[in-house]
Amino acid sequence: MIPEPGIEPLRTFWEALTRASRRILFLDYDGTLAPFRLDRERAFPYPGVASWIDDVRSRARTRVVIVTGRPGREIPPLLGLDPPPEIRGSHGLECLFPDGRSMTYPLDGAIQDALDRAALWVEARGWGGRIERKPGAVGLHLRGVPEDEAAEMEAETSKAWSRLLGGRFAERGGIALLAFEKGLELRQTLRTKRDAVADVLSEETGPVATAYLGDDVTDEDAFCELEGKGPAVLVRTEWRPTAARYWLRPPGDLLDFLQQWSAVCSDHPGSPVSEPRREGRP
Repeated sequence: MIPEPGIEPLRTFWEALTRASRRILFLDYDGTLAPFRLDRERAFPYPGVASWIDDVRSRARTRVVIVTGRPGREIPPLLGLDPPPEIRGSHGLECLFPDGRSMTYPLDGAIQDALDRAALWVEARGWGGRIERKPGAVGLHLRGVPEDEAAEMEAETSKAWSRLLGGRFAERGGIALLAFEKGLELRQTLRTKRDAVADVLSEETGPVATAYLGDDVTDEDAFCELEGKGPAVLVRTEWRPTAARYWLRPPGDLLDFLQQWSAVCSDHPGSPVSEPRREGRP
């Protein structure tokens, strides 16, 4: 059954959020807070979104965490918030904190070698302008490519990259070929968005009200991590099969969600937002 879009079906969550002393809001970036752009450096948030995020984390005393497939350093210039929010980038491989601290989980040398060879193969085909290299992944972006040409590029790349997953990766894993919205990605699988969410929640010492907003298939494991802990919300113009139980159509429903979060929490501030625990952090 396709749920009704909008914030009204979340009314029981708003009641729980009002009573909560601690709150965390997880947000994917591309396709959720910002529309997709051919020029990824111009993928700014929908109008009003950044200011409401700032309101949620300050006036509503909420720990806001951006969980994205992008390298974490790309988010602050796009959001334009000072200080930037907490960011878990490259599918949880990177951690960037508002106070300037950062860390990156180490990557297996064999996985890095495979990613390097995958990128070189794409560049040799003359498609280097559509490749994205980031910690733990190589992506081929096909947005804007004519449908027939994109299908051919995807099939050829999929075949070539699949060969990289044979042999030493066939048994022990650690790397996978994955599709995303208008593209293909070869990515390490030792860290995922689910791990990023689990890490943040593990840093809380008591009850917390939380929600995760995302649009892509790469958000699905994070949706599953929130099962029984808070609402998983699909942010997308059209519904698709998903583990999420709620649906927002951007940008209108997204802005309504952020405004409602701020309103109910501002009336009942709860505990101040604290820094993430420093154990194991640089």
